[in-house]
Amino acid sequence: MTSRRFRLNEPDVTFETFEGEVLVIHLGCGNYYSLRGTAPLVWPWLAAGYSAAEIGATLVARGAEPAEEIRAAVDDFVAKLIEEKLLVERAEEPAPAPPDPAGPRIAAFAPPSLESYRDMQDLLLLDPIHEVDVTGWPARPPETGRT
Repeated sequence: MTSRRFRLNEPDVTFETFEGEVLVIHLGCGNYYSLRGTAPLVWPWLAAGYSAAEIGATLVARGAEPAEEIRAAVDDFVAKLIEEKLLVERAEEPAPAPPDPAGPRIAAFAPPSLESYRDMQDLLLLDPIHEVDVTGWPARPPETGRT
């Protein structure tokens, strides 16, 4: 299990949670994703900088079994997120405190999974809002110095 830490591939990747479902959009390529199984629980921990090892240990501490299957499932999920360029490795930063193992119990473990959709690539890539930078949108043109 990996102890590497990750972050969202911002500004290209954004996500929103709707009634427990997480929708992730990669604005750079126009793909969007639905997170299934325990992925909606795992995703914010990954985005916050927790390692796959810490996440696997937390899921096990919350009652998910069997431990080796869970650790392998989290590693596979992280590998898919990296392959889709949704996560990138963090630069050296202080490690956050691990997720709280005393959180809600997990009655039945469903491996985290990523469903990929490419049917709206053309529309998402045409939309000028995906070209937003830290200044926001819409941005005013720079002043030319004329009065």
